[in-house]
Formats: sequence, structure tokens, C-alpha cells
Amino acid sequence: SVELEKQDRARADFIANVSHDLRTPLTTIMGYVRGIMDETIPPSMQNQYLGVTLSEAERMQHMIENNLDLSKYESGNFVPNMSSFNLNEIVRSIVITMEKRIREKNIVIDFKYEKSENIVEADESAIYRVVQNLLDNALKFASIGSEIEISITNKNGFAVFSIKNYGSSISEEEQKYIWDRYYKADSSRSYHKKGTGLGLYIVKSIINQHNQEIEIKSDDNSVEFSFTLNLTNC
Repeated sequence: SVELEKQDRARADFIANVSHDLRTPLTTIMGYVRGIMDETIPPSMQNQYLGVTLSEAERMQHMIENNLDLSKYESGNFVPNMSSFNLNEIVRSIVITMEKRIREKNIVIDFKYEKSENIVEADESAIYRVVQNLLDNALKFASIGSEIEISITNKNGFAVFSIKNYGSSISEEEQKYIWDRYYKADSSRSYHKKGTGLGLYIVKSIINQHNQEIEIKSDDNSVEFSFTLNLTNC
């Protein structure tokens, strides 16, 4: 009964989070479109506000994709479509797509790797989603003007991907629940952090389906996530 009550609360929180997180970008998009149409926003500034509108629409798309994918991972119907690809290039392309957000927070991305090509065997689109969610998470909680460290090291035939941000921490108690559906660490702090608490659940589900390991480490001012993938060019 305790577990059922916990799940009911989680679902209620999830619905509230989704409603809030979708309402906010929708309000922004509608406001800016109206401002452009009625010329409240002058032509000289329209491109700037269209850029914000596009960013908000992309954020909504990301949230909707997370929700649509939830049933797939919960039912166990996700089967990785295995192929060989360069993990380094996945990281680079995702960093480029988030360049605007990185600049806005004055974040420095420090990307290090042992090999110029880390060819792994995995589902490329799913691993893209994993890295995207982890970088998105790091950007949300990184302090303005801080650094995000990304590394790919090689160990015993595995590529070990890690991403570390500074400016926040996750207590040992919170770490017990960080992979749960709908969970958002420190709800008072997360009020201003966009998301529905599904990103890390999806990340872990994908890595588990690849029969790989993922873990979290945190100290007083940093959080680090890392996972493994099989190397094909070791």
C-alpha cells in the first residue's frame, strides 16, 4: 500500500509537472508570435525573438519525446538496433546543438578522449539520446561561468563515457531515487529547472538494455555520471 501510494503521488506530480512545463513554453511562443504579428516587436528584433520561439518549441518537442518513449521502455519492447559508430562524433554533434544554451550560461566544455575515434557497438540513436539527456541535465544544474567536463576513456575493451558539472550536488539519499520515473531531485530547487523527471529513467533504461553499467558520483559541488559501451576498435 505504501508503494502504491508513492506511485499515485508520483503520477500526480508528473501530471502537474507536464502541465506546468508545457504551459510555460506555450505561453512564451504565443506571446512572441502575437508580438510579431501585431508589430509590438519591431522588425529589427523579430529574428531574435523567433530564435527564442524556436528554442522553446524544441524544448517542448524534447519533453514530448520523453513522454512518448516512456511506455516503450516500461514495457520492455525496446530492442537496441546495434551498429558501429564513433562515440566522439556523437558528443561533438550534441554539444553543437546546445551551443546557444552553453553560451548563455558562459559554460566551458572540456572534452577529452584517449582515441581520436572511439568506435562502439550500440544503438546509435539511443546512445545519442543518452548523451543528449546527460548534457541537458548537466547544463541545467551547472553554475553560470563554470565548466562541464566530458571524457571518453578506454578500459578492458570498454569505452567509459563520463560527464561532470560543477555547482550542485546530489545527496546519497537522493541518489537512491535519481533513476526513478518522475523523480526530480530537490523539488524546491527543481521548480525552475525544466523537465518532467523522465530523462534519467530513460537513460538508465537504454544503458540497461545494452547490458552496460551506469553510475553517479557526487561531492559537495559536483555531479558526475558515467556509463560503459563495448569498443570495437580496442
